Amino acid sequence: MKDINTLFGDAREVLDNLNIEYGNILAVNVNSRAKSRWGRCYSKGNNNYVLEISERLLQDDVYWEAAMNTMIHELLHAHKDRMCHTGEWKRCANLVNRKYPQYNIKRCTSCEEKGIPEEHYKSRNESYKWEIVCDKCGTVDRYKRKSNVVKLILANPKNSGCRCTVCNGTMFTVKEFFKINC
Repeated sequence: MKDINTLFGDAREVLDNLNIEYGNILAVNVNSRAKSRWGRCYSKGNNNYVLEISERLLQDDVYWEAAMNTMIHELLHAHKDRMCHTGEWKRCANLVNRKYPQYNIKRCTSCEEKGIPEEHYKSRNESYKWEIVCDKCGTVDRYKRKSNVVKLILANPKNSGCRCTVCNGTMFTVKEFFKINC
């Protein structure tokens, strides 16, 4: 199993080498319950942050680079101007990607990109209620609940203000799946 403190130290070294600032990290925790995210960064106020990494990424069968991608991604969030995946966060992620080609820091990654069979990570009984399809490129995003993104697109699917993460398209088709109770 990978050591989370070594992983964190290596991620800090990458950002330090690029002069990318980050806040005070109060803790770096292993999350054994997360099933729909690889990591998380949350603010504790006054430039203090806590990072969480999925326990699955620390397993020996997961490549070091896959775990580092997530650790760097979350550490990039540990700054008052970088809690979203736009603007300053995106600029810093692109800088890391240019200077360290072994990493691929981006907003979302799949099990396949991490080298993890999806059936080993997510529950087999997991079902999605909402599906959003980009009308331009066909990218599909699935959601379990009616999130703000789903609400925005439902309200105005042709001009929601949302953009596709792949092609930057702005028009979407939304499907709702209903469970049948027997």
